[in-house]
Amino acid sequence: MSGLFNEVHREIDCTTCGNCCKEFLTVFEKEDIENISQKLGINPESFAEKFPGAAVIKFNGREYLEKALASVLHNWGYVFSAKPCHFLKNNLCLCYEVRPQVCRTFPRLGAGVIERMNEVLDNYQICPIVFNVYERLKSEFQF
Repeated sequence: MSGLFNEVHREIDCTTCGNCCKEFLTVFEKEDIENISQKLGINPESFAEKFPGAAVIKFNGREYLEKALASVLHNWGYVFSAKPCHFLKNNLCLCYEVRPQVCRTFPRLGAGVIERMNEVLDNYQICPIVFNVYERLKSEFQF
């Protein structure tokens, strides 16, 4: 799967799409907040206040966007609850070098992909890389 992913990824310029940044809520772990704050020259404690255009919800084990996310996100840092991601400008990430872990690993087609098949199918509609990998797999396996 990784070979096919790499092949498709080379064919698609993510900066012409940006759907992942437009359609998903961006999750910031504590380390992500620290790295981005350092890059932007702000205090990590003021991260939520720095971006008034994006609603930010703090996860502390008691506050959640919705119950479905609670088990996954309960100890992560912040989530921009507004879309697109506040750091997306002209399909480019303003904090790309220190982008959040969830962004660095998207579309997560590597190890464990079978266990995350529901996630892959959700991403199929949003990410052209996932779409093309999935379609090529269907063709290869005559599905």
